[in-house]
Amino acid sequence: YSFKLLPFIGTIVARDRTGVYEYLPASIRTFPDQERLCQILRDAGFRQVSYKNLSGGIVAIHIATK
Repeated sequence: YSFKLLPFIGTIVARDRTGVYEYLPASIRTFPDQERLCQILRDAGFRQVSYKNLSGGIVAIHIATK
């Protein structure tokens, strides 16, 4: 739905054929999952890294100390 239909509808409704409506699905695909983002934060020098899933994991709040 979000990868095919929403970009199509956005392009039609906004009459914008620049591909801007492909950005969100592409960013969703490449964004790291919760554990991977925690590891990225640890590798960047953050400590006490944790996260809390909201809405069944659709959204996560990450907490870290630098």
